[in-house]
Amino acid sequence: MNTLPLISVVMPCYNAAAFIEDSIRSVLQQTYAQWELIIINDGSTDETAQRISAFSDNRIRLIQLNHNHGIAYCRNLGIQEAKGKYICWLDADDIALPQRLAIQVQAFELNTDLVLCAGAAHQLHDGTTSASAHYEPASSAVLKARLFFAFPFTNSSIALRASAVLSLQTFTQTYKQAEDYILYCRLVQSGEFVLLNQPLVLYRIHQSDNRITSDNNNADIVQGRMIAWRLLLAQLQLQTTDEVLLLHDKITYYRNRITASDTAHYSSYIQLLCSMQQRNAAANVFDRPTFDAEIAGRIYSTLILAHVPVWAAFRQAYQHRNILGIATSMKLCLNKMRRWLLRMQ
Repeated sequence: MNTLPLISVVMPCYNAAAFIEDSIRSVLQQTYAQWELIIINDGSTDETAQRISAFSDNRIRLIQLNHNHGIAYCRNLGIQEAKGKYICWLDADDIALPQRLAIQVQAFELNTDLVLCAGAAHQLHDGTTSASAHYEPASSAVLKARLFFAFPFTNSSIALRASAVLSLQTFTQTYKQAEDYILYCRLVQSGEFVLLNQPLVLYRIHQSDNRITSDNNNADIVQGRMIAWRLLLAQLQLQTTDEVLLLHDKITYYRNRITASDTAHYSSYIQLLCSMQQRNAAANVFDRPTFDAEIAGRIYSTLILAHVPVWAAFRQAYQHRNILGIATSMKLCLNKMRRWLLRMQ
């Protein structure tokens, strides 16, 4: 009898005929053999189903949906169908490196408090592998402290402890995207996170507008991220307006799209950041050195924006010098003045 723990690989797919065979093969080639692959074909209209049917391994289970339900629905279904002690994601266009499952199962087995295990990822673009993403290893405290300021993982590299996920009633299905971000923010209080320095997956980059991996923003993913951020703010007993969170979203991901109307809320945003720093200093919810550094960096990034008036930036830099630090406050003022003078020429 095999006593190794089962890990369930959940692979939602929609019109993935071009890449899904490579993704499935990468699971078949794992050095860790105690896995099941749950493929949810989310109403594909191309040849995805035919590509999947070419594989006969009895560890592969196909769930065929008649019409498209969206990624959150499919991942929920995968979680419900999973029999494993651990659950991991693999997008239908990404590739798991051969030791991926072995590495993550070992990490979980060595630390019973671990609920989320991610790793580095090499980017795959037009058949060429490039530099790694999220390669620097990070502890649980550091990852949780960074979670409000960026998404610190490559999603296809993530594995989860099934019992922790099931206790949360799984994904929020209201939005088509960022449901994963919401889940991880909900898991913050459930146990430890880790980001390993080993590359675990090849993460495929696309340019088309209808892909999750596209650089183009859309309302679905912004709304999902706002839910995630509100969950983290609630842990500090704070709340804010949609306008402030929209500015936060653009500063985090799309600074080139910031307008004068966005920066009309910069003062409220900085006040929120300062309140976060103060609440965390008192309650120690997140790793304080990491959190304080992220707050200081975000205040700097906000005040340096072109639409923030020079003298207002000077005033804010002085007012928040204890958070920024004297050297950073002076650097901000000098850079702000330099940019203003260049615009005046």
